[in-house]
Amino acid sequence: MRDRDCSLPANSIYRFVMHALHLIDIPLYIVVIVVLFRINSKAFQNYKYYIIWHTLINVITEFHNCILMLPVVHLPHPLIRATGVMADLGFSGLFQFYFLSALIIQTGCSVMEMFYFRYQASVFDYKDRYFTKFLKFFTFSFRFLTFFFPAITFGTFFYSIQLQEEYKKELAIKDPTIPEITCYSSVLAAPFSDSIMISTMVTWFGCMVCTFSVIPSTTIYLNSHLRNTQNMSSGVIKMQKMLLNSLIVQV
Repeated sequence: MRDRDCSLPANSIYRFVMHALHLIDIPLYIVVIVVLFRINSKAFQNYKYYIIWHTLINVITEFHNCILMLPVVHLPHPLIRATGVMADLGFSGLFQFYFLSALIIQTGCSVMEMFYFRYQASVFDYKDRYFTKFLKFFTFSFRFLTFFFPAITFGTFFYSIQLQEEYKKELAIKDPTIPEITCYSSVLAAPFSDSIMISTMVTWFGCMVCTFSVIPSTTIYLNSHLRNTQNMSSGVIKMQKMLLNSLIVQV
């Protein structure tokens, strides 16, 4: 058995690729944000803030994943070890994993809100339609889960840290070939091991259900509505279809 080395860096090629991808994306994100802020169209005013929110969350998520956390997966075990800047600064792997998960859920929330906004902007009598209740239920559920996830994870963080240490020690005894498993910068995904992990998995599952319920159904509904509506000019219909297609591409 080799000695434990918690400062063992990620593979140099993997590290280079992750850093390079983020550095390439940054100028593109900056251009998008600057262009959005310079748009003065009243019709586009509210929607552009949703796109800015979505873009900023993407930038932060990529920065955290590629630079701050830089996770390394130790297969076949459900083990992730952080090798980035935050690991060097002494942050726990569990904290970094929770933060990344919260950012991903926030990204999903921004997508859900944009689809809900696109629906309201495209259907003038949306308040009188039954499909609105369907969308409201899943959109509001996702909003709740967006706040529930950080509350349940960070609210029980120190308790979860203790459980993590126990799980990692047990696995280290069973399989001593990965000594880094006991590092503070590593996190072991044990989905059904305790109530916190179960709550986390249920939250993730709920987010997935909301996302896969809203995005396809809204896309189909709006395409059908825009194809059959007689309350809009052809120019407005083309613009609404363009905005819907651009939203689908972002997803």
